[in-house]
Amino acid sequence: EEEEPASEEEEEDNDNQIHNNREEEQEQVEEVVVEEKPKNKQQQEYLLLWETRYSQLTKYHRQFFTCNVPKEYNKQLWHWTKKQKRNFQLGKLSQERYDRLALLNFDFEKKNACGGDLGLNREEYFEFRVGQLVEFKEKHGHMRIPSDEKNRKKKSTNNDNNTDC
Repeated sequence: EEEEPASEEEEEDNDNQIHNNREEEQEQVEEVVVEEKPKNKQQQEYLLLWETRYSQLTKYHRQFFTCNVPKEYNKQLWHWTKKQKRNFQLGKLSQERYDRLALLNFDFEKKNACGGDLGLNREEYFEFRVGQLVEFKEKHGHMRIPSDEKNRKKKSTNNDNNTDC
């Protein structure tokens, strides 16, 4: 039995439900009470910076529905999200901060520096890099990829298909 296509009214109801769910999630994010009390001026500045970056991330999430901030979008925010992941991995992220980031569906998994930026998991990133190696071998007839930065830059200027991340 084939399903009948949704009417305009049903589609509008679905859109409204999605919108209402996002508004409820946003209200949860905004209702979080900050309980951290700075002990000195340095902690106060750090707390202010954390709150500023969290606010930026909340706005980014509201606009793009993700916390995966590209470096090109905002380098400071990108760096801050990487630091939150690292602090989580090291057990240095407070429960309060974890909870606040979790409300935004923050991905705490530390990804490969290049693969994560490409939106790939480890296996996909591995396959991607193997493909780059195959292309390099087809073009140059060998797999001796320069290991130092000077040769890598020299090779990339001579090569339209840059093998770097």
